Amino acid sequence: MNQDKSFLREVASTALAIIAVVIVLYFLNTYTAIFKSEESNPPEITPIPPVINELPGATPPEQKTSFVDLITTKDNYKITDNPYSSENYNKMSRQLALIGTFEIAKLRIKGNLYDNKEHFLSINIGAESGIYNAARKSSEGLDVSLTKENGGVFNKDNPIDIEVDFFGQQTLSTTKNEFLSTRKTTKLVKFWDFIQPQPPAPSVNKILVAPFNKDGIFTGTIESMRFEYSCKEEGSCKTVACPNDVLATKCLLDNFGANAKTDWEKWYKSVTN
Repeated sequence: MNQDKSFLREVASTALAIIAVVIVLYFLNTYTAIFKSEESNPPEITPIPPVINELPGATPPEQKTSFVDLITTKDNYKITDNPYSSENYNKMSRQLALIGTFEIAKLRIKGNLYDNKEHFLSINIGAESGIYNAARKSSEGLDVSLTKENGGVFNKDNPIDIEVDFFGQQTLSTTKNEFLSTRKTTKLVKFWDFIQPQPPAPSVNKILVAPFNKDGIFTGTIESMRFEYSCKEEGSCKTVACPNDVLATKCLLDNFGANAKTDWEKWYKSVTN
């Protein structure tokens, strides 16, 4: 009887051991399957891009320019009479000699008025003339309101401080004769087109600026007038202010050489004959 009980205990112990082994093997197989599944199908991870500091915008280098002063404060350039009269024009205008190829050509003008009445600025460059940023109302007068909107009215508290780009489009009022023939109140001009002869040929052109008031009286002071320029290629252009009492031919000869003088004389004869 005791032997039977002992035998049953051994059988039960063996069965429990087998069951334990089966359970362990089951969990091992399950874990291995899960592990292999995760290896072959890894979870998706959304990458986080690195933070990149915004680079500052690139600023183009400022183009270097040279300049020639046509009027300075030392000249005491006061407008006291009609500068367009035959006796005053040669005295009041300034001669600018050019030769070569230009990239930039600008005229910077500063001036003062004596009171707060409405004043305007007459500009003559080469063969072109008009009133800066102005519009006509009739053959005898300007549209003051529109001219003021365009920035063409000046006074003591709003002095003249402008830049005229020779290569840009500039608004001028039409002249009296232009208005009568076309009925147009304004015109857009590119002053460079009126430099004669056209660079790179040597040229000498007169420039005159003169403020006047609503009554048509020329008045005020031009403090400075500066021609600012740069060449298309370094050394490919030259400019100089010619004194009013010096002939164009002598100015060209002294500053640009004999060939420039000869070329200008040929052009002058071709347009005057």
